[in-house]
Amino acid sequence: MVAGKGLVDWNPGDTIQLNTVTVTNQLQEAVSTRQFLLPNPTGNIDAINERVPGITTISRGPFAREPGVAGFTGGQINVTIDGMKMFGACTDKMDPITSYVEPVNLKAINYPAGAGGALYGSTFGGSYNMQLQTPQLNAFEAGAGTSYESASNGVAAFARLNYGKEKWAWRVSGVYRNFKAYLDGNGEVVPYTQYRKWNLHNSLLYQTNGGHVFRLDAILDDAYDVGYPALPMDVALAQGRIFSLSYAAPATQKKLRYLRAKMYANTVYHLMDDSQRDSLFMVENQFSGQVDSVYMRMDMPGWSQTYGAFVQANWVVDASRWFTFKLENYTNWSKAEMTMFMHNVSNPGEPPMFVETWPENLRNVAGLFSSYNHQWQNLVLEAGVRVDLSASKLLTDQGVHQFEVLGYDVRKTYVMPVYTAFLSADWSLASHTGLAITAGLGQRLPTLSEQFGFYLFNAQDGYDYIGNPDLKSEKAAQLQCTYSLDKKRISIQWQNQVHLLRDYIYGEAKHDYGPLNLYASGVKQYVNKTSATTFSSTAQVMVVPVEGVELMNMFQYYYGEI
Repeated sequence: MVAGKGLVDWNPGDTIQLNTVTVTNQLQEAVSTRQFLLPNPTGNIDAINERVPGITTISRGPFAREPGVAGFTGGQINVTIDGMKMFGACTDKMDPITSYVEPVNLKAINYPAGAGGALYGSTFGGSYNMQLQTPQLNAFEAGAGTSYESASNGVAAFARLNYGKEKWAWRVSGVYRNFKAYLDGNGEVVPYTQYRKWNLHNSLLYQTNGGHVFRLDAILDDAYDVGYPALPMDVALAQGRIFSLSYAAPATQKKLRYLRAKMYANTVYHLMDDSQRDSLFMVENQFSGQVDSVYMRMDMPGWSQTYGAFVQANWVVDASRWFTFKLENYTNWSKAEMTMFMHNVSNPGEPPMFVETWPENLRNVAGLFSSYNHQWQNLVLEAGVRVDLSASKLLTDQGVHQFEVLGYDVRKTYVMPVYTAFLSADWSLASHTGLAITAGLGQRLPTLSEQFGFYLFNAQDGYDYIGNPDLKSEKAAQLQCTYSLDKKRISIQWQNQVHLLRDYIYGEAKHDYGPLNLYASGVKQYVNKTSATTFSSTAQVMVVPVEGVELMNMFQYYYGEI
């Protein structure tokens, strides 16, 4: 499977062993699965993910579905934008990183499953990397479009422009969406399904006479009044700001090829809000004679800031052998709060309650990735290893005191190394037919919620969750096999994976703790379970009987046991 080339051209390494979906090829060049993956040019990234084999989505509403790779989600996979680390600011996972980009911003999506995704971070679940469009030199291209959806009285519009001269190029793209509440098949309104958002991506590229390429990217993304019918909270504002400066060296060196470096910064502000929601607790407001359907109001803002840099290069031994190296470091600062305003008529004047649901914290991660590729006529072998070292620390006395109540001393810095190692073989068995096998060992860091979260409500099982500062890293051994057939009229992809997990991170009921949320039926705390097993099988068959008509059937099966 071949990933898209950049401006720096080279021979070994053009074939990268990654699952790749072309979203919008340069200057709208045709691709075989373009129409099916994004049938509507104003569609969002969720529409693409629903149609890609091996990608799953968790829907909490009509917007911002959380992606998964082969059944793994959250901290079990790496989600990046052009290799940049970014973390949401919502404790309820209402703002996955995919919600801050749009298909019009993207060139491709890489989603290597399992340990083979270690280029983007230590993992056993895989990675999901959104590759941004690159401005094109000596080219002019523009496009725009709009759509209307009657079921939600929704309007979406996009525009893009590429203007390039001999040494510099500028590309800008944007999207606006405004959707009202959804109407079901009976014409009834489904409450809390509305949202509005806009997105703007600016990219400026400059190439020197010697072929050195510098590029500056900025993405601004705001979403307003976002309803989540599967949750007790909505979102008043979700705001993302993404900035990066990258460099790519010319392909003039004999041995050192595809050298690129990037510095980046991104910020997220997320405000959960239930001011427009009804509660299950109906009480009479004795002071105004009105019926106040909400027993308690909550304001839940969250912040996340990530700063990082990486350098990546290939060292070419000869036309069939090369090494890949990547060195990176990033720092994430984040916090989230909850203020509860009580409306209990039996206890008037009750003061607000405050808690840090994500105590203010800082996590720094340094990583080194290296792989060796050996290519024969119809076989490519790759062996890779990655090591990351993380350091996490709470920054406020409030957060420290909260965990002291639970019997933890969290004043120290939590240092944790994790690693990933894999071996893969990719055969071209015959014309248009391939078989790939990957075996690997991987680890992943506990997420912020798993380690330091404080009474986070999970609407899926109805429990409040608290973190465990003493969690170990989650580990897994993995075996993956993929068969693919790609012809003009038919395309087949079938992938099977099995994972044997150790120290599996799992929410366990704690009967000695009382729930904090009025919706919760109990409290769970994250613990390490001794072992777990998962198996996944995904298959996709696409048939093109005539030009312009694509028929597809997808099968996905997931099994897990603790």
